[in-house]
Amino acid sequence: MAWMAVAEAAASLGVSERTIWRRIKSNSIESRGENGRTLVQLGHGESIDEASQPLSRMAFTQVALRNGVTDPAPEFLAVLSDLRASFDEQIAATRRSVRFLTGVVCMLIVVLGAGTWFHFDQQAQANWQHSKALSDLKDEHQEEVDELVTAHQSELAAQGQNLALAEGQASARLEELVSLRDTSAKLNESLSSIESSRTSLETAVTTQAGAFEASTAKQLAGIAERDKEIRALRDQIGVLKEDLQEAVFLGDARMSQSDKVTEYIRRSAARSIGYADGVRQHLAYRAQKEKELMDEIARLRRGHGPSIESPQDREDIWSSTIGDLGLDASHSDASSSVSIRTILLDCFNAWFFGRDQLDSFASASDNYDN
Repeated sequence: MAWMAVAEAAASLGVSERTIWRRIKSNSIESRGENGRTLVQLGHGESIDEASQPLSRMAFTQVALRNGVTDPAPEFLAVLSDLRASFDEQIAATRRSVRFLTGVVCMLIVVLGAGTWFHFDQQAQANWQHSKALSDLKDEHQEEVDELVTAHQSELAAQGQNLALAEGQASARLEELVSLRDTSAKLNESLSSIESSRTSLETAVTTQAGAFEASTAKQLAGIAERDKEIRALRDQIGVLKEDLQEAVFLGDARMSQSDKVTEYIRRSAARSIGYADGVRQHLAYRAQKEKELMDEIARLRRGHGPSIESPQDREDIWSSTIGDLGLDASHSDASSSVSIRTILLDCFNAWFFGRDQLDSFASASDNYDN
């Protein structure tokens, strides 16, 4: 079994396409749709000619010759009979439809005519009854009619006054609506200006926040550099302690040779210990100030702290913070530690090379005291 188009199936079976369509409608041939085409399925015994064209004399001749029939006239007459039968069925169906529609149209015409006649008849009777009632009412109840007319005229006048009052109220309401519309337009303009102001304010706040973050990063970098300097100073203090310990050891070993050198070494050791305590306190104070500075930065980032109006205010805050940390004195402290180290080395040289160097050591000590 194979699927083929309707024209190919008609040429293969030697019938017309209408016959194939009738068989499809009667479900005697299996069919399906594919890509907008209708395909039919034939049995294995049916021959398929893919090059066959729709119904033609040549197609009938080819089918007859393939089936061993020398005269294709009977096949052609069978096809013609099928076509005539299908045409007769279609013509009969069309005639029945035309007769049915003609009957429906005639029935509608009859119903429409009867309705029109009934309507005009009822209207004529109503007009006659109305005219008769008016004449009777005019003859028998003229006074009542006059009273009713007067009352109706009074009612119409009252309604006219009410209508005028309603028109005045409507005009006032309209004016009020116009004023409300103008007020709404002004409010919309005010809201637009407020929205633009808010946008510009947000832009300015964002710009200031970015500048403050940049300056804060720069300040933190400076703090890191100062921290490096303090660490270097701490290393120098360590070296100074080592030199001092060596000098004290050597001074204890040769205490008998120079009392002045021993006294000076003790005094230098006391000064070094005091300097180390001062540096330790300074580092603790610096850590506290750094923590306060970080808390202030975090509070400003959250938007709860005081706003920094200008770069000059931020520079003043940074200068005051650096002053509180006491980082400006680091260079002088470093020079003092270098001076102490120099004096201790001179002391060691004086002890090692002899008492001839004590005079130079004393002069160096006097310079340091000054």
